[in-house]
Amino acid sequence: MAKQVGLDKAELERSLRHLLHCFKAANPEVSSKIVLLLMENEKGLTVSDIKDELGVSYAMALRIVSELESLGVVETDRVKVVKGRGRARKLARVSKDGITKLAKECIEYLEPLTNLQ
Repeated sequence: MAKQVGLDKAELERSLRHLLHCFKAANPEVSSKIVLLLMENEKGLTVSDIKDELGVSYAMALRIVSELESLGVVETDRVKVVKGRGRARKLARVSKDGITKLAKECIEYLEPLTNLQ
């Protein structure tokens, strides 16, 4: 995904972190890592998968995924457990359109500052 937008992974993560900071996302550092992880896994990941990949608590992963969903950066679905019994899992996927829209909004907010004299 990073190569598709002409950035290396570190640059993409830095840009995502700044974008999420612009909208006062909780913990932009972890939020950007979650978005990057979801970009690398286009079919999506469960909150448990995200927790395991990043080494954060389930509560933190769920809270950040929910916040990213409210910003329009992430879309979620419920998926049933394949084996055994249990509660449906929350599957998160990145919304490229949501990221683009958020970036454009951030640029619009900041654009008047480019004309300061």
